[in-house]
Amino acid sequence: MRNLDIKSAQANLDEMIESCIQEHEHFCINSEYGDVVLMSETDYSDIIETINILSIRGISDHINEAIKTKTDLFSTKSPF
Repeated sequence: MRNLDIKSAQANLDEMIESCIQEHEHFCINSEYGDVVLMSETDYSDIIETINILSIRGISDHINEAIKTKTDLFSTKSPF
């Protein structure tokens, strides 16, 4: 994540937005009032979805168990 002061962010906002969308880059913009993060709506939605899924009680245990068993449900190899 790149850090920029607010003046630099204002001067380069179009390029930063394009970089967020095209390259999934995130920016931390520093101002006298505090810092803000600029990211694409898609990246933000993905983060919120991940937080929501991981907040379900017991889901991380199920995910870890699935990783341990290494079930090949989506294998391209024929089962025959």
